[in-house]
Amino acid sequence: MLGGAIVLIAMSMRPIITSIGPLLDVLKQSLHLSNAAVTSLTAVPIIAMGLFASLAPWMERTFGMKRSIQMLLLLLLGASAIRYVAFGWTELLVTSLVGGIAIAVLGPLLSSYVRTYYEKQFDRMIGWYSFGVGFGAMLSASATPALYEWGGLPFALAIWAVIPFAALISWQLGRPVGKRDVTHDDASSNGRSPWRSKEAWLYLLFFGVQSAIFFTVMTWFIPLLTKQGYSLIEAGSWMTLLTATQIVCNLMYPSFAASLSNRVIGTYVVLIMSLV
Repeated sequence: MLGGAIVLIAMSMRPIITSIGPLLDVLKQSLHLSNAAVTSLTAVPIIAMGLFASLAPWMERTFGMKRSIQMLLLLLLGASAIRYVAFGWTELLVTSLVGGIAIAVLGPLLSSYVRTYYEKQFDRMIGWYSFGVGFGAMLSASATPALYEWGGLPFALAIWAVIPFAALISWQLGRPVGKRDVTHDDASSNGRSPWRSKEAWLYLLFFGVQSAIFFTVMTWFIPLLTKQGYSLIEAGSWMTLLTATQIVCNLMYPSFAASLSNRVIGTYVVLIMSLV
């Protein structure tokens, strides 16, 4: 149950953002928005994910791991669900901001939990964690156009509240793997300040560029195809193929990397593939 909860929580961490991208043109026309206004709906939560991630240690110390994740899932649930009844540019921007803040803190907390309680199975669990993130992004980006055609704009965006709701229930029912809740001390591998670590800054740059690539594709892939004459449903099908490939690789790569004597080689291989 707890493993399933981790996957569901990971699935919750993208739909509030990636469900906007496929409908950028629809939102622009329906709400009479400028290019800057409509793209702010995806830019603001991504900026928030960077700015507010440092709140994770404070929340962990103040509320504990379990309660913190509960609170963040409730924020995601509420921010997604309210889009069904409060639907305008301001409301969408506020819910995107709230969702971005929740994701910013949720990511480090969940990674810390996996690292602490699944240390011997870390490669496998981080693969499932990545699978959850990728599957949530795939599902929302590819299915939102069909949901819009079927139930309208508010429904297509608000329906993704179902995932954090399921994650919250699973997290509540799941029993901790360890004997106690994760504390801030548990989550810290050493006392070094990341601000003075060259490696930390390199990781920051690496994952920042990686996120830029990911969210650019998730946001603009479907609008690019629709401008070339594809219907929303057809474009969503291509998005499904693209993100399904990501999911398969998310599951396969950790095992592949674990078999390598030098993981740097595997990293260069996938980076070269991305560049091509």
